[in-house]
Amino acid sequence: MNACKTLWFCDSMVKLDTVLHDALVARGDYVEALRWDELVSRCLARMTSVHCVTFAGAETQVHRGRLEPIELDVVQRGSNKKVVTYSADSSTTVLAQ
Repeated sequence: MNACKTLWFCDSMVKLDTVLHDALVARGDYVEALRWDELVSRCLARMTSVHCVTFAGAETQVHRGRLEPIELDVVQRGSNKKVVTYSADSSTTVLAQ
């Protein structure tokens, strides 16, 4: 008898119990086992994006949703001064000169 038929997993396959099956498989479909990479990608796709913000001397704040991308630029101004600017939410702010 093949060893894969006697074990609940084989190589990189995970046998789904009822809880995992209900959470990761669409209604009407029946899947007995998934590969690890497919299981992880389905699980991550169903999770809500979260990010934490921590300031010195304050508690960490947890926010739902994706973190907006922040773009940092070094811009050269008059008389060879360099300025670091950042832009988030389509506004640009000067950080330091």
